[in-house]
Amino acid sequence: MYIASGSRAVQTLVGGSIDVAAIGGPAGVDAKLSGADTVYIAIPVNRVLVFTVAEPHVQRVEELRGKSIGVTRVGTVTDFLREYFSVKTDSCRTAM
Repeated sequence: MYIASGSRAVQTLVGGSIDVAAIGGPAGVDAKLSGADTVYIAIPVNRVLVFTVAEPHVQRVEELRGKSIGVTRVGTVTDFLREYFSVKTDSCRTAM
């Protein structure tokens, strides 16, 4: 079954419409911290994997200063990393 995002997949799982959710990012952790009865049963990597895609003329992270960065959804791993980068470099606006 196609579900458009990790947070919606976890909502569907908690609501009982599916038995297992294949997700990436913090949606399962957020649900658990909010009191949901969920567990992670498999985590194939021990680091965060996020791909950042930019226009061809952007060659270095420093060139993102002052640029708008699109994230998939507030509270997702992309939003977290955008915020982390913004704090570390004192830059970036968010576009959603």
